[in-house]
Amino acid sequence: SAFTPAVLAAAEVAATRAPTEHVDRTDWPFITLDPASSTDLDQAFTIDRVGDDLILHYAIADVAWFVNDADVLDTEAWQRGNTLYLPDGKAGLYPPVLAEGAASLLPDGPRPAVVFHVRLSPAGLATLDGAERAIIRSRAKLAYDTVKPTELPVDFEEFARRVTAAADARGAGALAPPEQAVERRDGGYRLEFRPRLASEEKNAALSLATNLAVADVMFDAGIGLFRVMAGPDERALRRLRHTAHAFGLAWGVDEALETFSRRLDPNQPADAAFVMAVRRAGGGADYVAFESGAKPWHAAMAATYAHVTAPLRRLADRYVVQTVLALANGQQVPE
Repeated sequence: SAFTPAVLAAAEVAATRAPTEHVDRTDWPFITLDPASSTDLDQAFTIDRVGDDLILHYAIADVAWFVNDADVLDTEAWQRGNTLYLPDGKAGLYPPVLAEGAASLLPDGPRPAVVFHVRLSPAGLATLDGAERAIIRSRAKLAYDTVKPTELPVDFEEFARRVTAAADARGAGALAPPEQAVERRDGGYRLEFRPRLASEEKNAALSLATNLAVADVMFDAGIGLFRVMAGPDERALRRLRHTAHAFGLAWGVDEALETFSRRLDPNQPADAAFVMAVRRAGGGADYVAFESGAKPWHAAMAATYAHVTAPLRRLADRYVVQTVLALANGQQVPE
């Protein structure tokens, strides 16, 4: 969980780097929505309507502005890979002066970001309208468990509804299991399960739409880093049917796994356990680079998919942000 003095010193210097390639979007009404205790805020958003389409302006922390390739911060990040959340703290991908300060989209001042403009059709098709480096100012740090509908953009609910409907139409597995957390209790530790709140599910739709849109941009350009996951094979499906029976879940003989999984409630223990079994049955998710003649596929998303929305916590996202920023502006992707 600790960083060396050299890395901490480099982060202090990086945190003072003034943005010079960013347009001013501080008058746009960005907000953040996260767990109440979060301070490493990767994402801020606002939503507009243009005709029947919704336009998500999704601001993502511009980590690459502070971290140069092969400098000490980059080298350290490659050793870590992603932020690890622990019972008594966390082991961050970057030092707190960046991850919880200069690069985090907190509402205490302007921050550099990369803003993805994602157009969502009435049918829930997400396409990238553009991307730009921008200075933004978050208006509010909202929390999943206390947020009120009046604090969110007018079309927040409709955006989430469209994304969910499109996922259902693709045959995507829509459920995520509740978060597992190790809590300190009475001098020991206890495994807890935190139910996913409705606000959290709807907020996830913003990331999903953006990740799908940027994946399409990279695939069409023939370059990029994709998130992939294989679906369960016939043997695994037979085993899953035994698992569902053992858990007392009614899975119709002729019902597809994706259809069945969308009927489950991930906040019920047996349902959540079955969702975890489905994830294990497919062999887990992985990253792959673009290869000519191969279409990267994420079975749970039923789509070509990428990770771009959490560069403060996932190393891979920093590279996808830079790739798509270049592609969206007709520039060569940095080597």
